[in-house]
Formats: sequence, structure tokens, C-alpha cells
Amino acid sequence: MNMEKSKFSTGTGFKSATSRIEAIDGGVKHTVDSVYIDGTSRQYSYATRYDGKDMPVTGNSPYGDTTAITHVDANTTRTVYKNKGQVTVIQMSVVSADRKTRTVTTKGTNPAGQSVDNLSVYDRQ
Repeated sequence: MNMEKSKFSTGTGFKSATSRIEAIDGGVKHTVDSVYIDGTSRQYSYATRYDGKDMPVTGNSPYGDTTAITHVDANTTRTVYKNKGQVTVIQMSVVSADRKTRTVTTKGTNPAGQSVDNLSVYDRQ
């Protein structure tokens, strides 16, 4: 995550984060490793297809226990996180035309009841 370009709502900011996205048959495996400003570490992952169906999240996701992903267009995906069946946050991820940057907008309320309004910018490594 490019911390200088990213912006976070109060209490939900990151010190650092990496996001690994790997292609799988008809979808992606996404692994996230992050450290929050309060020192809390989170590691979670999920494997999903672009069909909008809820899939389990393993690890300690800050957003919930399932995720569903769909394509909006060639460079944009919409990810809906749920916790115990209730929508928590929605992420819109846009990959730049040169494929070097991914910008993720996350909005909603996390399972802890905190408002989430984050803009995360990831540079391809």
C-alpha cells in the first residue's frame, strides 16, 4: 500500500499493508497482510469467483466472515463483505490502464461498529 496516497477514516488507518491477488480458475485468491495504526495485525484471505456469491474469509478480516465479488467493467471490481449475513462494507477496486496501480475505495461500517471511509492505493510490486 502506498501510504502517502492513501486516506483513512478516523480509527481505521493502516501503518502498512500488502495485498496479493492471484488468478485462479474463474476468479481470484486474495491474501491481505496489514498492520493498523494501533498496532493490531490482520492476516486474512479468500478465494472467490466473479459470480457475486458469498465465499468464506479465513483469518481475522476487519470487515467480516464472507465476501462476494463481481466485475463492474474490465478494470473495476465490486467486493461486498458481510459479517453473519449482514453487509458491512463495500469495496470498489479500480486497476489503472497501465496495470501498475490499484485504487480501493472501502465504505460502510465494520463489525466493531466503526464507520469506514477509506481510500487505499496499492502500487504493483
